[in-house]
Amino acid sequence: MKKIGIFGGSFDPVHLGHVALAEKIRRAHTLDFVYFVPVKRSPFKKNSPIASDRDRLKMLRLALGDKPKFKISSFELGRPAPSYTIYTVRHFRKKFPRAQLFLLMGRDAVRRIKKWKNWREILKLCGLVSLGRIGGISSTKIRKSISQGSKSKVLDPKVSKFILSRKLYAL
Repeated sequence: MKKIGIFGGSFDPVHLGHVALAEKIRRAHTLDFVYFVPVKRSPFKKNSPIASDRDRLKMLRLALGDKPKFKISSFELGRPAPSYTIYTVRHFRKKFPRAQLFLLMGRDAVRRIKKWKNWREILKLCGLVSLGRIGGISSTKIRKSISQGSKSKVLDPKVSKFILSRKLYAL
């Protein structure tokens, strides 16, 4: 039986912490694959991601391109905002009817899960794996650093080069 991880987030931008955490979880739970699923917009946030959907997908492709156990799903980007996890979990359940599904989520999200749309159904359809930040890395801090002209050491060099070429996150 396949074991599939679902890792949703803004990935605005995707950073080395995301990738390291997903790999750590993949190994610890012997997942066959981890799907990175960029959200259109979180229902818990007022603003959409800063980078476009297309740019966030490109950054994910650059960061994950040489990692065959990591895949990218644009499912949520094809839906209207906000992005509700239940629709994504249902999508993966339909796509992988016999697989064990695991939703990778931050500890803060686990504490708020009872506020999620159809949270009980989510728990029936997949297991939860709680994630903590590696080294306190946050995309918000990275964007701020980039906007101030600093180069980020927590980005894949290909992602960093792409951000500079597209002038993403510049003030």
